[in-house]
Amino acid sequence: MKKVSVLIALFWLTQLPAYPADFYLKLGAGLGHMNFPNLNRVLNDWEKRQVLEAQTRNTWSYISGETGALHSSFDLEGELILNFHRNGAVSFSSGVVYTDISAEKTNLVIERNLGPFDNIHPFKVSGFPFIVSAYFKLPLNPETQLFLRAGAGIMTARLVEQSGFKKAENTKYVLELEQNSLGTGPVYLGSTGAFYQITTGTTIFIEGAYRNSRIKNFTASGQENDAVLYIYNKYYSDLDTWSKVLRLHDNKPEGDDIASVEKASVDLSGFSLKLGVMIRF
Repeated sequence: MKKVSVLIALFWLTQLPAYPADFYLKLGAGLGHMNFPNLNRVLNDWEKRQVLEAQTRNTWSYISGETGALHSSFDLEGELILNFHRNGAVSFSSGVVYTDISAEKTNLVIERNLGPFDNIHPFKVSGFPFIVSAYFKLPLNPETQLFLRAGAGIMTARLVEQSGFKKAENTKYVLELEQNSLGTGPVYLGSTGAFYQITTGTTIFIEGAYRNSRIKNFTASGQENDAVLYIYNKYYSDLDTWSKVLRLHDNKPEGDDIASVEKASVDLSGFSLKLGVMIRF
């Protein structure tokens, strides 16, 4: 349905009367909000394991800290717009969607035999969309236009996950887990906003958008093998608990301590609000 609506919009624009065509370069940046249910579940289960291990060992104790959650994102987009009608335009855009949760925001301080240790589990997620869009514009006066935008394309995403620890007074972490993977998936975009012309060739804009994109088929990045990223429940016998984990494997993992195995996916759907400038050339 999403693809059909975009195709209909593009077809409708091609039927409009002729109009002197001109090009604009549209540059925008802003903030977004996403949910990341899989990644936040992995983070939450890691925190539970760390606290449970501190409670289980007689000589350890949990001191402080808690993991946050991945939600806020930074959005950057560059777009080439062909304006060929008073009410219509088409565009080609690319950009970056970035979010992370740092070591500091996941730090759990646990007292061990040798003193307090910092335990961390940071994530970084980067999305690189390429989108073809159609615009419908509604002029309010010579300077101001409202617009609707619908687009579709492809998104490539990079997921970086680490887990490690260090003595509180040290500066370098011992990494227990470090994995870097790439995936792709379709992306659909719907937005609305306003243009305001400040000079003959310069326009500023505000744009609120919703992006729908689920990235799948993550494979190892920077490695010779083609390991696939899986998400599954893993049983930790020493803690007597099941925990959701992400792991790269050459083959689908199996065993009595593994359940609910799926190829990992990351939901990059969410809302964003961008401000920017559009330059005519």
